[in-house]
Amino acid sequence: MKRSDSGRNRTMGRSALLVVDGYNLLPALFSMPLTKLSNLELARQELIHRLIEYAAFADEDVLVVFDAHHTGEQEKSEKRRGVEIIFTAKGETADERIERLIPDLLKDYRTLTVATSDALEQQITFGGGALRISAREMVEKLNRIQEKISEVAKKTQVNLGRDWTQNLSDDILKKLEAWRRSQKDD
Repeated sequence: MKRSDSGRNRTMGRSALLVVDGYNLLPALFSMPLTKLSNLELARQELIHRLIEYAAFADEDVLVVFDAHHTGEQEKSEKRRGVEIIFTAKGETADERIERLIPDLLKDYRTLTVATSDALEQQITFGGGALRISAREMVEKLNRIQEKISEVAKKTQVNLGRDWTQNLSDDILKKLEAWRRSQKDD
């Protein structure tokens, strides 16, 4: 673990970090404005779940920042299966927090990408030395990752069902066959 200048602990196992402006990505993920989402908590959890899959498959650290004024909660931070989740302090936007974190994060990561469609945030991000990706492009990446995960899962299921004996030694196969025959006689 390394402690960055921002005072937050960060694992240094990966060289790339994706920073997501959570409430900026939700409308693109669900194809509707935030105000039309009937269950904001459920929408946040779905985004976090998708980011956990992304982090595992893309081998990137992920940090998602949500504005606290959408939750009514105090500032908090948690880590869930490789994804750091930050709810800003009241009165602080996700954009402000991300802008403040970028200099420290660039010290910790070789590649830093910020996912947001906020034009000003994109300019500040790019000016600070980070890469940027729009919310729509990020949703496309999340969808591609889900497709790849599904493909891998299908291949694994097919291989497990069909060829499980190919990895067994001849000795084990003979013992299993002898056991099967002995069970048949009973």
